[in-house]
Amino acid sequence: MSETNLSIFDKAIAIIHNTQDGNLLCPTHLKLTEMAVNGFLNDRGIEAFNKLYEEVISGEYKQPFLHGVEHMTQDHEGYILFKGKAVEHYSSPWIHSLDARNSLLKIQQQCLFLESKGITPDSMNIVWRWKDDNEFGEYQKAKLDDLITADNRKIVFSEITLNNNDSQIVTFFMPGNPDDTMIYNTDDYIDFMERHCDNGGIDFFIQSHTFSYGEGEEREAGEDELKIILSCFDYLKGKDLLKAEAVSEYGSKGYSRFYEDDPELSEEQEEYDDEI
Repeated sequence: MSETNLSIFDKAIAIIHNTQDGNLLCPTHLKLTEMAVNGFLNDRGIEAFNKLYEEVISGEYKQPFLHGVEHMTQDHEGYILFKGKAVEHYSSPWIHSLDARNSLLKIQQQCLFLESKGITPDSMNIVWRWKDDNEFGEYQKAKLDDLITADNRKIVFSEITLNNNDSQIVTFFMPGNPDDTMIYNTDDYIDFMERHCDNGGIDFFIQSHTFSYGEGEEREAGEDELKIILSCFDYLKGKDLLKAEAVSEYGSKGYSRFYEDDPELSEEQEEYDDEI
């Protein structure tokens, strides 16, 4: 039988056979293969499946980087790999969120930092025995300084904190001093809202803390600068290297239902409910 006449089932067998029983596939591609066998794919899905088949059979298949973050992949148990070595573990479905992507970007930078010192990153030195906060912070600061000294201007950025008033909080960074509409239109906000749309109708609470770093005329921080800030913000803030420029709050702040079983906090919750 020619390859052009192979059934989806035959192609799926070939994919699994040529990827060590599917272990070399990323979880998304393994799921794609499973859905193909079960007949759950539309035309677009079948096209993606056929492309996967061609890549596997030709020997050109490589796992895509998780969230597009270079060197970072995942296995089928949720372990996060840096160049094939497990360094962390993410739970599902959080692993698919943009919050996870931001975490992944920081881990990538930590891994690259250790690698620059001749140390092979693993879960012990990245998670359990990470002890390089100051040295790593200085390392990232030097990279940030290299970017901003090109035009001798200080950069302005904002730390955005989203709180769904139900024990879920995420933080990300934006250029400049964004207003509420700009925050609402970010992928991070939309992702957070979609993942927590069932929080009982409680409004989200948003805080925006705007900072500047460097000297000279102001300009908004660029994408590469924000990626570095993501991994060394605590260091810069702890060393008083950031200048606070503005604070804005949007939405309503309530008590978290996470604490409703605590008698003392439950009483405070009742008082809060009476107020509103």
